[in-house]
Amino acid sequence: MPYRINDHELIIGASIGVTLFPDNARELQTLISQADMAMAQAKYLGGNNLQFYNKNLQSASKERIALETSLRKAIFNGELETYYQPKMTLAGDTITKAEALVRWNHPEEGLITPGRFISIAEESSLINDIGEFVMRQACQQARTWLDTGWEIRVSVNLSVSQLRQTQLIELIRTILDETRLPPHLLELELTESLIMDDIERTIETLHTIRQLGVTISIDDFGTGYSSLSYLKRFPVDALKIDRSFISSLDTNEDDSAITRAIIAMAHSLDLKVVAEGVEKPSHLQFLRDNACDEVQGYFISKPPARDRIQPVSRPSRLIQTWSTLAVFTDRVHTVSCRSSSPAPGSLPAP
Repeated sequence: MPYRINDHELIIGASIGVTLFPDNARELQTLISQADMAMAQAKYLGGNNLQFYNKNLQSASKERIALETSLRKAIFNGELETYYQPKMTLAGDTITKAEALVRWNHPEEGLITPGRFISIAEESSLINDIGEFVMRQACQQARTWLDTGWEIRVSVNLSVSQLRQTQLIELIRTILDETRLPPHLLELELTESLIMDDIERTIETLHTIRQLGVTISIDDFGTGYSSLSYLKRFPVDALKIDRSFISSLDTNEDDSAITRAIIAMAHSLDLKVVAEGVEKPSHLQFLRDNACDEVQGYFISKPPARDRIQPVSRPSRLIQTWSTLAVFTDRVHTVSCRSSSPAPGSLPAP
């Protein structure tokens, strides 16, 4: 539950690491190091939990340190790539939006998904550099699409570290100016738990972002702490129903009921609804029948391969739309970070 401190509402969590004396070690510094490894593991598993040190964490810690070092180099070496997963508007079966997703094309390990490196980036402060890279490349991509005749809004995930940056607003403004992208073609996605952290400050920041003309959506809705009393205060445009509800629409009546309720509630607040994780025809039909606005997932399209977008079997209008989009996306949709990398030896300002 939120706590009020000096007129600010805060969500407080705890990640705890424990080691045992004398079973694991006798020296103080060794014990502290072991407890720190266990705490890092607790954070890696999502936070708000307790982990005990074990010998496996020693090797895991070394792997994470090595991965962090490689990630720092990746920012300079052009190894990060942006992929775009389309969102389909159900009123017309057309593609008008796409979510920008970051991938790491490691020279030895191949493609590394965010699940392996985003938590490391968050702990090491590299998340701000990665977030800026993705936002800039997404805006450049949207501008390219616009110049080719397609008005596609790109959505970018915003981390808690980025949201707390004092220069976030100026960064957004600068990127929009540099790419000459109309602000309404950029959407920022924030998780439900993120917006509930320091509520008053978050509301103020989101209002300022909205004043730029940028749209805002709440990601993973239904898994966090928000209530109607809080939700109506946030200046947001859309809710994304978490994939955990969508995946069991045809097997779990409770999840079906929750999904219907979220759609009805959002519409009553004049918010659009996006369902993520749509993987079956039955998912799509359920969402059509219940007036969901947009859908996203493997049944529509997987996050596209590095050099092209591959549509799946959909209504003919959608296939024509996304196939045509793929013609020029083939040439530009994978963007390395070389074009905006700082000089070797220095990182962009956080």
